[in-house]
Amino acid sequence: PNDGNCFFNTMKILLQKIGMDTTDSNEIRLSIYKEIIDHMDEYRCFLPTQSESDIFQLLLDGRWNSDVADLVPLATANCFSIKLKLITSQREQPIISINPRGVPHRQSSTKTVTLAYLSQPGQEHYMPLIDCTTDTMEGPFLQSETRVCPCPEKTTLQPMQTTVQPIE
Repeated sequence: PNDGNCFFNTMKILLQKIGMDTTDSNEIRLSIYKEIIDHMDEYRCFLPTQSESDIFQLLLDGRWNSDVADLVPLATANCFSIKLKLITSQREQPIISINPRGVPHRQSSTKTVTLAYLSQPGQEHYMPLIDCTTDTMEGPFLQSETRVCPCPEKTTLQPMQTTVQPIE
């Protein structure tokens, strides 16, 4: 739904799938908010305005589109010590990899979660992704053409299948 919570709902699903105990998306919002506040010097360069009211809006259910939202995936990676891989709808940047602080790009011991990030003017949407061929979210991803599908807890809905091309 278009409710401003899709990133946090997606992260709840993905964190649970990798064995992290998360009770709800509001808990995830609060954790990410605390991450940003506790490490403000690290995130300040990502914010055109450093208004605490903008950061506080991150705590409000349904609030997403703000300058703070752009740094939420990085703060999430740092907060939960996980790698995020975003498969995007952006032609110029189809895959975005985000590592938590202190983790080299090629290090494979950190757990990785994969999200679909659909973006068009005035709208953003996130969905959890899994590799449909192996039913896993870890390991090498996109080394060759891979089928991925949104997986909201394996509901009775038919998953949409999309072909994702690797970066060469």
